[in-house]
Amino acid sequence: MKRYSKPKIDIEEVLMDRRALSDEDQQLERLETAVEPKNIFMVFVVVLFFFVVLYGRVFFLEIIQGNFFYKLSEVNRLRYIPIKAPRGIIFDRYGKPLVENKMTLSLILTPQDLNNNKNKDALVLQVASIFNLLPADIEKKYLNLNSYSFEPILLKTNVSNDEARIFESETKEEERAGFYLVEDYSRFYEHPEAFSHVLGYIGKMDDKEISENPLYPISDVMGKMGLEKYYEKYLHGVSGKKLLEVDAKSKINPNLGEESPHSGNNVMTTIDKDLQIEMYEVLKAAAEKLKINKAAGLAINPRTGEVLALVSLPSIDANALTSGSPRKTIEAMMTNKFQPFINRVISGLYAPGSTIKPLMAMAGLEEDLVDPNKQYKDENALIVPNPYDPEHPAIFRD
Repeated sequence: MKRYSKPKIDIEEVLMDRRALSDEDQQLERLETAVEPKNIFMVFVVVLFFFVVLYGRVFFLEIIQGNFFYKLSEVNRLRYIPIKAPRGIIFDRYGKPLVENKMTLSLILTPQDLNNNKNKDALVLQVASIFNLLPADIEKKYLNLNSYSFEPILLKTNVSNDEARIFESETKEEERAGFYLVEDYSRFYEHPEAFSHVLGYIGKMDDKEISENPLYPISDVMGKMGLEKYYEKYLHGVSGKKLLEVDAKSKINPNLGEESPHSGNNVMTTIDKDLQIEMYEVLKAAAEKLKINKAAGLAINPRTGEVLALVSLPSIDANALTSGSPRKTIEAMMTNKFQPFINRVISGLYAPGSTIKPLMAMAGLEEDLVDPNKQYKDENALIVPNPYDPEHPAIFRD
């Protein structure tokens, strides 16, 4: 009986046999291990979790916050440029205009557009150089307000044609995003010094005035002195808006329509224009002759109390203040030691003169303190006894 023995297989034959397997056989060999059900369940749970999170986020953005993001996208797409309403005209008693409105250009800044401009630092320096502004002033306005705001900020009024030409020729439209030139109305005073304390002037709003006038655009102006300030709400009018569309490359489509502005109301005054000019010239000549720097003059109708003319010296240049230039002229007025911004007719402090005497006489007669039939000696002075020092009474000379 033969004993059966196992065939002897060398290691080389084993390796050769494995290599001889086809790629398909090897793949089937690797798939022979079954996947456990719990692993399949875990994968299903993970996929379901991410699907729920994704669906919930889409539902939140599209349904709950959809209206909010729609409005946000519209704000980001749309801009508006304010259209200034012409201020009302101020007339004298005979219907002669004391002020005019002239078409001009103004420079405005939109913080959000500047914030998105990659070259904003270089652009600020370039704009400051073209329009004779200080870079620090532009940055102050930009930083003081919300830098992500689309509300236009007024930087300069009465932009000259040369400044506008240089601005538009040296910068491309997409490169100057954040700064815009808009049509505007500027106040012009035919006799800026003769009427300065009567009419006053207009200028850009400060932070306090912006907070006190929430219906005014930040780029608006308002009265600062005189009738311009007193009748501000009546003269101002309602500004309009010009809608613009800005794409991702800062290209502007200006044809989206506009809201028309409504002009301010006119004001009739009791001032006599010719008398006002004449009084200013006479008072100024007299002050120069007497070598004095401060003077005041007032003409009223004694029957009605109407003010016909009012002059205060030194005067101010209302046109320079309204336009914001030249800077040296404005600085000279601001630092003038004789304080030209004070209206000396209504704000000056003066010792009583001879005009008080009839009033005192009438009071004495009314109170029976003096006898109208008795004569009194005029000492050419008003002597008021001093109870603390009888030897030194207060003496007011005629």
